[in-house]
Amino acid sequence: MPPAARLTPARVRAYLGALRAAGNANSTIVTRFFELRSALRIMQPEADLRWLVSPKGTPLRVLLPAGRRAVDVPNSAVLYAWGRDMMRDALRREHPTVRAARYRDGLLIAVLAAVAPRIRTLAATRIGWHLSRHGGCFWLAYTSADVKNRRVIEYPLPPELTSCVERYLEVERPRLLKGRQHDWFWVRRSDGAGMNESDIGSLVRYASKARFGTAFGPHLFRHALATTAARLDASNPGLAAAVLAVSDAVVDAHYNLAKQEHAARDHVRLIDEERRRTRLLAGRLFGSLE
Repeated sequence: MPPAARLTPARVRAYLGALRAAGNANSTIVTRFFELRSALRIMQPEADLRWLVSPKGTPLRVLLPAGRRAVDVPNSAVLYAWGRDMMRDALRREHPTVRAARYRDGLLIAVLAAVAPRIRTLAATRIGWHLSRHGGCFWLAYTSADVKNRRVIEYPLPPELTSCVERYLEVERPRLLKGRQHDWFWVRRSDGAGMNESDIGSLVRYASKARFGTAFGPHLFRHALATTAARLDASNPGLAAAVLAVSDAVVDAHYNLAKQEHAARDHVRLIDEERRRTRLLAGRLFGSLE
């Protein structure tokens, strides 16, 4: 029996059921069917298998629409503190190369948490081109050629990171270079070359798995920034759009996951403020008795 003849509607339905029972999302199931058609095209090129990915003329992507994946987005402050903690932890490491790589990782995560550039833009960062110092802060500035949507980006890093960037440039980065000379800001540990998008993505996924138990990539920092900005200041919807260098509509459609949380968050914020006020009052009243 030729391979395509074994592909009966009953077997296809059973395969679909098995994929669903295994917990696959619609987008994954659609991909598996396209992969199956591709394999059969190689084994039996003359077979007409359009029905497999478009039954009765309706594309599978229509029949099995991809649902929006639920994303547990950490607060940007949590991500920023994570990066700072990694840098502090790095300074306790005895091996110089391990210390340098750990410090670089923490700085990269702190930068992602603070301003959330896209991974391509972050990987393109070069000293003197995109990273420069003005006054007490380091600035990141990217031309339209460095940015996906061709928008110019220019913003300062938090003042708290000034000394961190200084140490990385003066102490840790030279260790990672292994004698190389180039102006790429992020340096790979293995060979001293500049880090590419794949290097940065793997770094963040590995570190997030170790820290939070769930791996996520650099793009989640953009969701976190938009969501956190909306939570902290719902009256200023343009804040996240300005930092992310996208339109308000894009932030609303793709990044901001806080819409239904405003009332609950405001309530919690008021409770927290009341607790802080009570603690301060108690400290003034009873601090002298401690």
